[in-house]
Amino acid sequence: MKLGGWMMMLVAMMIFLSLIGIPTGLTEVLSKVGINLDIENETINADIGNSSWWTVIMVALTAISAAAVIAGLFAKGYDTSLVIVVPIIWIGGLFIGTFWTVILYAYNNSGGQFWITGMVGLIFGTIAIGFSMACVDYFAGR
Repeated sequence: MKLGGWMMMLVAMMIFLSLIGIPTGLTEVLSKVGINLDIENETINADIGNSSWWTVIMVALTAISAAAVIAGLFAKGYDTSLVIVVPIIWIGGLFIGTFWTVILYAYNNSGGQFWITGMVGLIFGTIAIGFSMACVDYFAGR
């Protein structure tokens, strides 16, 4: 599977875990953007327009895009993989946070049964290794 497929799978998995009530690394990001998930009361509050974090994200993306265009004008051998490395690091970091919180959630809610934590760790560890291999394949193939 290509790197884009892995990234979409990780984001979809984090959104799914957030929506079923398991705390993930994405939950904090969604609340800062203005989307608050209240699973127990079955409500989703979205106030993206008035979120100050959303303004920061848009200004940062605009500045990064402008810097990439300016660097592309002056650099003859501009490598396009530098543009995608920021979302890769961001999604990878969110996945690591999700991996750790799900492991702790499984351990705390399984009554200390280690085999459940081991199974969750095996699943998430395999996904992490696959994502890492896709990153190496993407950047080594450049």
